[in-house]
Amino acid sequence: MDWLDLEDEYERLQHEYHKLSRKQKGSNNYEKQRREVATVTRQIKRKVLDYQHKITTWLVRKYDAVFVEDLEVKEMLEQSHNARNKQDAA
Repeated sequence: MDWLDLEDEYERLQHEYHKLSRKQKGSNNYEKQRREVATVTRQIKRKVLDYQHKITTWLVRKYDAVFVEDLEVKEMLEQSHNARNKQDAA
């Protein structure tokens, strides 16, 4: 199963946030851009949830036993230079 690559989506989200920061707060254009940022954020969230569902379904069907490990994720993310990649792996 392929790895989920959201680099393009994160770049688009950053671009949309930049556009939002240039709008006057409270204006109609600000609200339209705020909704666009929310749309991009929702698309990323849905892609992640869809990927997680597909990978867990694949794991359950492929293997007889699945074991779960309790990790200290907070410390892993604080000590890493690629924390976003680890966080996306969920």
